[in-house]
Amino acid sequence: MWERFSLKKIALLGAGTENVSLIPFFEKAGATVTIFERQPSDRIPKGAETVSGDDYLAKLEGYDYAFRSPGFPLKVVQQAVEKLNQKPEITSAMNLLLEILPGVTIGVTGTKGKGTTATMIGTILKTAGKKNLVAGNIGESTFSHLDEIDKNFITILELSSFQLEDLTRSPHIAVLLAITSDHLQPLSESSPNYHQSFEDYVEAKGQITHFQTADDFLVYVYDNDAAHSLAEKSQAQAFGISNSSGQASYLITDQGWLMKDSK
Repeated sequence: MWERFSLKKIALLGAGTENVSLIPFFEKAGATVTIFERQPSDRIPKGAETVSGDDYLAKLEGYDYAFRSPGFPLKVVQQAVEKLNQKPEITSAMNLLLEILPGVTIGVTGTKGKGTTATMIGTILKTAGKKNLVAGNIGESTFSHLDEIDKNFITILELSSFQLEDLTRSPHIAVLLAITSDHLQPLSESSPNYHQSFEDYVEAKGQITHFQTADDFLVYVYDNDAAHSLAEKSQAQAFGISNSSGQASYLITDQGWLMKDSK
């Protein structure tokens, strides 16, 4: 699948971990790779071709693909590309990853507890003797382990709203934790991405299940309004988990028991 990048010009928007880990694959495929950062950064690999400066996004003219890091505001990229005559295809390392990964993918998102939940799933699978990798928004780059992953492998991905917002694919199994107000203003000058409204934030989270089919699965927090609303729109086989409602697929009792159909 890397052959489609042969002789292509690829822009990496931001020197995030996943973007940087793509460089050897693209170079081996015969692509030309350039890192776009407004200001020079020590995250940029030594010797890498770079574009920087206040008007750096105007220099995307003529590129075939633009891989956006999660911290890179999507709307800023879209506005910059609109002004170009020859527009690159805007995508991301996570989008590419969900396309090429063999085996089962499990995506975990929500406002709090993503990393803990993803790590717990990985520990349970390891105890059961299943080969797996916990990655995404935590740990090492998944691309660094690509040679280890086969059709019997399970990849658990912690996914932030910024990784999800422009996905065109969803994982086989989606885990949707409670969604509460967050990321509605820039975190810092070096991390300027944010959502314009809570509705935009919820919509971004919803990408984890938006492209699922009836062959896929969604596990979600039944008692959270936003998660429940997204589950109702999903095409996947959905299972709600609650600690209070008898209408959920599974009920967690005060004693810690997980009960199916509240029985």
